[in-house]
Amino acid sequence: MEEGKLFCSQCGAPQIRVSAPEAPASDAALGATPLGPLESGGDLFAWSSAAPKAAAAGLASFFFVQVLGQLSPLLSFFGVVITGMLAVWLVQRSSPHKIPAGRAARIGLVAGFFGFLFNLGAAAAMFSVRPGEFSRVLRERLQEAVANNPNPQAKEMMQQMLTPQGLATIAVVSAVLFFVIFLGLGAGGGALGASIFGPRNRETR
Repeated sequence: MEEGKLFCSQCGAPQIRVSAPEAPASDAALGATPLGPLESGGDLFAWSSAAPKAAAAGLASFFFVQVLGQLSPLLSFFGVVITGMLAVWLVQRSSPHKIPAGRAARIGLVAGFFGFLFNLGAAAAMFSVRPGEFSRVLRERLQEAVANNPNPQAKEMMQQMLTPQGLATIAVVSAVLFFVIFLGLGAGGGALGASIFGPRNRETR
């Protein structure tokens, strides 16, 4: 192609200049930082490692809840908090970086979910061996409440709870309530564990 001429001097055809496409600039040239393991999908891999640890903490929650519950029924709820803390501690042991509080809360929530399943399964197994135990204990508690409550309307309502349908409703509502409690306290324990168990708190080897 001849510079400065619109037409070819030999054939008279118009001369068209075509520019070659520029090569895309590399990440290094643009100053971009390559994606780390977290942004490139490492988070999914981390959860695949954290979930079994959360499940193990959930299994241990049965021990925490039962032991602390022997001291006081209210202390059994603290056992769920310990479950979330244990899950974060197990995950933090294998991580060189501090787990953020938000992620630690999610780990604790998963541990609380597994803890609810294990405790529910243990309770179901116990009541299957002694099927009338749950209804007997519940009837005794309700009858005591009826005897101690002078309000006739409250007595009538509690009498309705003593029916098979009432007992079934109480069981379902109790299960849902404990499910929410396990999730909430597990998440709280996970967030608390993030502030306690961190790389800065571990001894330097």
